[in-house]
Amino acid sequence: MKKGSVVFVALAVAAALGWFQGCAGSGSSVGGSSGASHSGTQSGGPLGNGICLASCDKECATDNDCDTQRGDLCCDYGAGGKVCQSAKTCPIFCTTDTKCDTTMGQGCVIRSLAPMAQKVCEPAAQGIKLCQADSDCSGSSTKCCTIYKTPICTAANDCPTACASDAACNTANGEICCTSVAVLETNLSAQGLCLNPTATPCPKACTQSSDCNGSATTPLCCGGFCAATCPKSCQQSSDCTGQICCRAASQLLPAAPQIFHVPSCSGTATLSSCLQCQGSGCMCPGCGTEAGTGTCLGNPLTCAVCGSAYSCNMTNCPDCASGTVTACTGNPSPYASCATCPSTYCGTPIGMSNGYCVGCTSIGSCTGSSYAQRFGCTYNTSAAVCTASGCTWSDAGLPACGGPAAPCTNYATPTSCAADTGCLWQTTACTGTVTPCSANNTQQMCQSEGGCIWTTTNCSGTPMACNLQTTASSCQARTGCSWNAGLASCTGAITPCAMISSQATCMMQPGCSWK
Repeated sequence: MKKGSVVFVALAVAAALGWFQGCAGSGSSVGGSSGASHSGTQSGGPLGNGICLASCDKECATDNDCDTQRGDLCCDYGAGGKVCQSAKTCPIFCTTDTKCDTTMGQGCVIRSLAPMAQKVCEPAAQGIKLCQADSDCSGSSTKCCTIYKTPICTAANDCPTACASDAACNTANGEICCTSVAVLETNLSAQGLCLNPTATPCPKACTQSSDCNGSATTPLCCGGFCAATCPKSCQQSSDCTGQICCRAASQLLPAAPQIFHVPSCSGTATLSSCLQCQGSGCMCPGCGTEAGTGTCLGNPLTCAVCGSAYSCNMTNCPDCASGTVTACTGNPSPYASCATCPSTYCGTPIGMSNGYCVGCTSIGSCTGSSYAQRFGCTYNTSAAVCTASGCTWSDAGLPACGGPAAPCTNYATPTSCAADTGCLWQTTACTGTVTPCSANNTQQMCQSEGGCIWTTTNCSGTPMACNLQTTASSCQARTGCSWNAGLASCTGAITPCAMISSQATCMMQPGCSWK
């Protein structure tokens, strides 16, 4: 039995909706042999419900109907019919292992939970084992999984919890109650399953493809559910465009049951005792120093960081609350005060994307020779530029700019001084208070100040300082804090990986991994 995550594809949806039921009537494709792409109509009357494909396997009655020189035989698929295929790919139905090539690891196995499914010779590991209790299972398949109408042996993390609502699921680790799983597996007895969508996508119901917008892997509405592709159902080949109405050979045998993988904690803890965990602050799951005396050291993670790493759960972020929060964080850089700010950066410099010393005020004077002083007022051709240069605009007769030009000393601010070519602002002092990042209440203001970062988080609050924790348990509950027990020993028992149900706790135990 193959273990793995669900791959939600259109064929799975199609199978659940019965698109492949009752396909392939009697007769064979016109022309060609097995594996060829055949066109035209099918002989022997209507096909019934099928799908449009580029090629069909040739139906047959005996080996003489096939290209035996190529190694093809008339393969018998039982209720699925007979088609020409390479002899080595023909299914071998059996009742005992004697008909199978046991030297190659084959066995007479059940591969499907479909009613009346026959045993076939296949690699023994691909077969399914029926059970009534966990004691019937062995090896890596130690769980008698009762989510199916006929229970089968699976790995423990391949048998999700049956549910009717999210309340039955481990929502802290991302599980949801998926009630549309029957699209993927028709032989389920459970109404819904607790699945982690990152490992097993939950089929999404739809009425049109626009309902599936936002999904790169399942963008089409196919038979009422979002899917990657949508095979066209048909009654006869004339229903298809450039294809043939038939059934894929892969559908002639009943499908193996869908296995639903749920991530869990696995591995072997590398530390065998809590005493070995002493050096790491006794933070291994299962260990504690509650009986000893000591102090809590370190700095707790901020709620924003803790929320990003641990989904703001109470186990690792006990002082934080979930909920979307936006804020401007960081420290204005590189100058913490106006007094230390260079004269060229006092205030927000013109043309800079990230301003330094925002909030500071430059005190000084404008010196130099203004543009108008050097080239004369007559060079100004508009009233606005003329008067800004200290010249006089006259509308009498021809518009003209004249009069004595204003010197640079007439400009009272760094901005107006810098706007006139030839003038230079000389700062004698930089006063005021640098604007803290937290005072920027819009994203634009935040990002315009050097050293400030605009953050959006689903975890807010202020974690209590480590040194305020008086017990080992309250200290170790805050990620980033560690308990210094002094002479006290680290007591308890290392928790085995398989006994840990939280992803965050799993990652804290050396040797354990979440998969």
